[in-house]
Amino acid sequence: MHPSHLWRKGVLSTCRFLHSAQKCGMKTMQAWQAFEYGSPEKLQLNTMAEIPVIKSSIDVLVKVHAASVNPLDVCMLEGYGSTAFNFVRQVNNCSLTPQEFPLQLGRDFSGTIVHVGKCAKNYKVGDEISKKPSSISHAEAASFPYSALTAWSAIKIFGGLCEKSTYGKRVLVIGTTGGVGMFSVQVNPVIEKVYKFEDIPQAYEKVAKGHARGKTVIDYSLCGEEINKEESNSEPKQNV
Repeated sequence: MHPSHLWRKGVLSTCRFLHSAQKCGMKTMQAWQAFEYGSPEKLQLNTMAEIPVIKSSIDVLVKVHAASVNPLDVCMLEGYGSTAFNFVRQVNNCSLTPQEFPLQLGRDFSGTIVHVGKCAKNYKVGDEISKKPSSISHAEAASFPYSALTAWSAIKIFGGLCEKSTYGKRVLVIGTTGGVGMFSVQVNPVIEKVYKFEDIPQAYEKVAKGHARGKTVIDYSLCGEEINKEESNSEPKQNV
């Protein structure tokens, strides 16, 4: 499998999830694979996919219960970054020639550890990865790695917002129907109130006037109040 992310001792670290046929008694696995670049229709379910071998003592083997699709998967299926990714696969496989296909995607997933490398500390067989709360399902947990951590990184790390620093501040989240946007408006107590597009007076009217091409400047300090045309055309103000 490809690199994915885990929380280890509170720090986001990168681990490689590889399968070990010798240790786990498995010979084959199911995998969605692509043998050429293109649309999702190019994916094929291979029920006899070869199981890779653990190559490092820090690797762990995870039985995947659920996986989600992130934008990078879609781009890679279309050929994005193929040169770089082929080189990485060649190095990992200790091969003299690059092996482009089959292409196996899926970096965002949730599952159970079935084998642990000697130096993979703090993890044991049977652990759910990533160490999710028991109150959420594997399907829900599989949606976290890309979308939720991107939202958290933007708000907490780059935005510098936390429980003690959000007083009097507002966050403008554009595109709340996507994965990152949906998680952004669910982060509490970072975000106290959500202003929906429909709640902003004359929102649709202004979008129509701007031909939906972003010609209208939104002063988000006025969310919930009427934004006058004169104000939107004036010099930029604080919080714009």
